[in-house]
Amino acid sequence: SSAGSGAAAPGKRSNPEPFMILVICPNLGIDRILEVPHFRTAVVQRSTGVIRQPGGKGSNAARVLAHLKSPVALTGFVGREDSAAVAGPLQDIGVETRLVEAFDGTSRNCTIIVDPSSAAHPTVINEESVPIEADAEERLMNVVGRQLPVCTAVLVTGSLAVGLKPSFYAR
Repeated sequence: SSAGSGAAAPGKRSNPEPFMILVICPNLGIDRILEVPHFRTAVVQRSTGVIRQPGGKGSNAARVLAHLKSPVALTGFVGREDSAAVAGPLQDIGVETRLVEAFDGTSRNCTIIVDPSSAAHPTVINEESVPIEADAEERLMNVVGRQLPVCTAVLVTGSLAVGLKPSFYAR
């Protein structure tokens, strides 16, 4: 019997704390979501609503996990000028952020045009990321290495930032 030995039963975790999911997104950004009724191209139109929020697949996944009350941490690359604009709203809903400021300037912006009068998919315009600094990948991997001992699951998602090799996901 393992009673009193401190060992967990097979399939059981010895740590009673809730598990944490680490989300790694190498291409974070800011989403600017515009509501434009009856959207058409090549004409001047006005939006009736604007939402600005942390963007990228990793931010979206972390936001959903936080709303589901799952402990979640997010890491990825951001620009120095607006790292707080990515981290702040996520921290406000319970996401732990471990962002890596990987370049001067701002993170990429993604413009999403939603037409509430249409069932069509929104129009999405994604900026390309700024090239990351030479040591940014190692700084991100150091963050990941520090987070792994407290995580029980890892989600790596999103497009690669300019400067990362396609083999990044294999690391």
